[in-house]
Amino acid sequence: MKASRNISLFVAAICLMAATGGIFETTCNNYYATTFHMTAQQRGMLELPREFPGFMVAALTGALFFLAEAHLAVLAAAAVGLGLFGLAVFAQQPHQYVSMLVFLVIWSAGAHVMMPVRASLALALAERSREGEKLGKLASVSSVAVVAGAAIVWLTFGVLGWSFSAVFLAGMALVLLAAGLFVVLGRTMPPVHHGPRPKLVFKRRYSLFYLLSVLFGARKQVFITFGPWVLIQLFNQPPQTFAKLWIITHVLIVLLLPQIGRAVDRLGERTVLMADAVMLLAVCLAYGFGGDVLPRRAAFYLACGAYVTDQFLFPVQMARNTYLSKIAETRRDISGALGLSVSIDHAVSIPIAMAGGWLWTRFGHQYVFAGAACIAALTFIAASFVRPGPPEHPALVESPEEAYEDARREAF
Repeated sequence: MKASRNISLFVAAICLMAATGGIFETTCNNYYATTFHMTAQQRGMLELPREFPGFMVAALTGALFFLAEAHLAVLAAAAVGLGLFGLAVFAQQPHQYVSMLVFLVIWSAGAHVMMPVRASLALALAERSREGEKLGKLASVSSVAVVAGAAIVWLTFGVLGWSFSAVFLAGMALVLLAAGLFVVLGRTMPPVHHGPRPKLVFKRRYSLFYLLSVLFGARKQVFITFGPWVLIQLFNQPPQTFAKLWIITHVLIVLLLPQIGRAVDRLGERTVLMADAVMLLAVCLAYGFGGDVLPRRAAFYLACGAYVTDQFLFPVQMARNTYLSKIAETRRDISGALGLSVSIDHAVSIPIAMAGGWLWTRFGHQYVFAGAACIAALTFIAASFVRPGPPEHPALVESPEEAYEDARREAF
């Protein structure tokens, strides 16, 4: 009974976090462009402070080793709430750029600490079989919450005419409810690990997993940063457009991701990751060159299709993590390798965003997505070397960056 209650508390808290992610992620790029009038190069530079907490996530969680995972989740959720409060109250004018940076970093620190903590809690609470299928179903549940968050944006911006400040405060309210649920969970759930948390794992055995993490970090940042920028800068789209596209995306996730999870189990990680790379290449071509060969209206719809496809592909990275679960020497290695993968992909994503902004400003957006196409090709080649054997330590492993990261991207 206690286990069932803990799972319910955990899922409810994750859903509230996912709804908050849906609110912030569908509005943040318009917020940057409208409030601070950013260029593409400035938007790329913004990723340095925004993603730096992701690079330092292992150090942040290590410094708080004395907290149980549920208590650390409380702290992470509170940081997200504080960040949203600061953005809503102290960063709504162009001259408040420094305040925006400070509270954005606080939000980012909370969101990134939540990622490996969420994975550890899921690992402790979930069943130990049919990992791909189970992960797909759990991601679908979270996607319903993301749809709710995006629907709030659609309603508040498109119908009620709310400001960015009001919408951010609504997100803060949801994340504080999640923090309360984590408090209750922490009273009944024992720590996942006794003593210090698993250290980062540096082993040749996991080198291909880390290479895939490098490529994912590069791919992730191009599309998180510059995919929405295409719709904002080239097609002048408001927040409610992104809300609608997120709703479409996550309805598809709810309907199809369990089947993709089964495909991981039946076809294998290699096939799924290679198919992901091929689809990513098509997204690059649509974003980068659709406007050069199609009328404006058709190019806009193609860009919307690319946005939805790209967002849908993020949770497919579950295959990268089920691959890790099958090659891990010990279950303890999984948490350490996941933590290192988060730091790796953020170390890569920061310079990629900065370089992408420079390319966009200097040469045009086509060159950004031509570079992303090269990343997709390299991902295809790397994925072709994936050869997992039977799982030595079956485990449900959640992607540390799944569905956006976290969300972005909030896929559980």
